[in-house]
Amino acid sequence: MRKNIEYLVITGILLLVYSCNFSKTKDNKVIFSSSIVDFDLRNNEETILMSDFIDSVKMIWLKLPNDETIGRATRVCFDSSHIFILDRLQQKVFHFDINGTLLDELDKRGNGPGEYQSVYSCIARDNILYVFDKMDQKILLYDYSFKFIRAIHCEIWVENLFLLPDGSFLCFTPQYIYNAPNGLWKMSGEGKYMQQLYRDSEKYPLVSSEWDPFYITSLGGVGLKCPVKNEFYRYQDEKLTSVMKWIPHSKTALDFPGIENCVSVKEPFWNCPIFVDTDQWILGIWGEYNGGPSEIFSLYSKRQGKMHISSSLTVDVGDVLLMGNPISANLPNTMVTIVNDELFSNISGDSSLIKYKERLSDNQNLLLIYHFIEENTSHN
Repeated sequence: MRKNIEYLVITGILLLVYSCNFSKTKDNKVIFSSSIVDFDLRNNEETILMSDFIDSVKMIWLKLPNDETIGRATRVCFDSSHIFILDRLQQKVFHFDINGTLLDELDKRGNGPGEYQSVYSCIARDNILYVFDKMDQKILLYDYSFKFIRAIHCEIWVENLFLLPDGSFLCFTPQYIYNAPNGLWKMSGEGKYMQQLYRDSEKYPLVSSEWDPFYITSLGGVGLKCPVKNEFYRYQDEKLTSVMKWIPHSKTALDFPGIENCVSVKEPFWNCPIFVDTDQWILGIWGEYNGGPSEIFSLYSKRQGKMHISSSLTVDVGDVLLMGNPISANLPNTMVTIVNDELFSNISGDSSLIKYKERLSDNQNLLLIYHFIEENTSHN
């Protein structure tokens, strides 16, 4: 059964403003081997079929007590048999086992030892949960029972970070908001500045989202998407490589050089705040700032070198014909989404969800893990 889903992704994603236009300087250590992908967002196909790029879907039901709810999930971290979900609305981290059973909750807002002001992101690795408090510029370490271990205080401002295997952090900081090394740089496990990798020089108005620009690749490296220029990078073996650049023939932030704040722009322009980069595919969800509540889906086949554009995504895989709200995750070659009762109530007349109505309304959330096709990459 194929059903077109009108999926609302624009509300709530246009939140923070920053620039990330990278340019060459003498201390850059970047290998430029980018492939250029040229396309036009106005060339809409009738629909994009999820079955053309998704191999399978795994469902995990997350059961919460009657007086609990997940407000706005923005990160999900998997580590062996553990699942951690960051709720930015309630400033909590929910800890589930792999079957969706709630084990514990991290809710330690305050100014004391082991407490945070604002949870921005989290990383789970080797039985340690790293919680990044961007407001206080510190990283709090807890064991999986949420016992506080220690805090790492950032020497200079960090906007986004990724934990590297050696315990250091890959960091991204915009240049014109904070007095910090702009662009991409490394920080030690003690919070000290180490090395500049890529320097930011120019300013463009980018409306950002809660989506993490860092992600894991299947080969063990770190991916990074520069949102303002739609450029993709890989960091592996202490080398940074520019691998792809998108050129959409539609107005984007690059059409407004020198403007730091998107509120200063009165014209509509497109950006891609939500994306999933896998071995063979890149899925993007575009929104128009200063425009109407609309979205455009882009699907790029790396094997074919072809971009597909549509304002419609047909969810025709799995038992639930609803994509759900995408969440940044630490799994390669997958897209993770969450479905709750609120989202269900906004989708009327969907017969595929009737059998799940009771479970969704019974304070359960549904986590969907979409596995992208890796071998058979045909797209008709």
